[in-house]
Amino acid sequence: MNNKRRALIVGIDDYGFAPLEGCVKDATSICQALKTHDNDDENFSCRLLISSKQKITQALFIKEIENLFNKEGDIALLYFSGHGGLSIRGGTLVTQDAVKYNEGVDLSTIITMANKANEVREIFIILDSCHSGHIANFDMAGEQTAILRKGISILTASKYDEYAVELNGHGLFTSIVLEALNGGAADIMGNVTSASIYNYADKILGPWDQRPVFKTHISELSTLRKCKPIVSDSLLKKIPRYFLTQDYEFPLDKSFEPNAEPKNLENEEIFADLQQLTTASLVTPTGEKHMYFAAINSKACKLTPQGKWHWKISKNKE
Repeated sequence: MNNKRRALIVGIDDYGFAPLEGCVKDATSICQALKTHDNDDENFSCRLLISSKQKITQALFIKEIENLFNKEGDIALLYFSGHGGLSIRGGTLVTQDAVKYNEGVDLSTIITMANKANEVREIFIILDSCHSGHIANFDMAGEQTAILRKGISILTASKYDEYAVELNGHGLFTSIVLEALNGGAADIMGNVTSASIYNYADKILGPWDQRPVFKTHISELSTLRKCKPIVSDSLLKKIPRYFLTQDYEFPLDKSFEPNAEPKNLENEEIFADLQQLTTASLVTPTGEKHMYFAAINSKACKLTPQGKWHWKISKNKE
């Protein structure tokens, strides 16, 4: 198993008070998504704790977090789905042995443990619980209660004063994170990062009262999961071949359109490449809304700003 990329995934439905329905399902689904990349290559070594299998107490949870953080590794990922609470100490992830004044694991404790995890290069914390946005928050006086060391990213389902919604037996937030991990938040090369997951969730949760929170102190984004690339690396390398400069407009005519006569197979292959690049928002037709009409009407196509960026990268690799 891959000890360099570890994930502790916790889901609690079975509370003696206010039981939940979707947390075990969500934790199990997150575990399945993180175990492998889209091509079935090994990704995270996952430790799954779910209340349908064992009682998740405060002591057990803290012990497992300590085990997650206190070993050398590239990435340590903590996911929690369950009740969250607020107390005089701040936010809390509620465990099954919760009692008044000692409800579970304080968010401040998790940050303290993460900040001391010097053997792990990067830590990513995902919390699907009410009030989870309180982690690494500012207190009422405006003083910071926790400072993130370099390499820590946090993504939460809601702000500190908000509830996290369950929808159709699943956490709304986790459902979005799963979509993101399965390709919704992938870039052109198929890479999913913490920032792209937040961006994906932020757009979808726009109409909801529940708002995700993203806090980070990193200088580079690591890939959390690899999905099928929108554009192959071999096609990206062709961009400088088709576009001689970043501002070059590639001329089109009817011979590029597959249904046109007489047939020109070479131009049709080029047009298929250009259409893929258009779908990936790297190329856009000039003077027409669609590539088909740009070809039929002998117009041209050009690189988008993002396309110019990939042109530069591919050019430097030549």
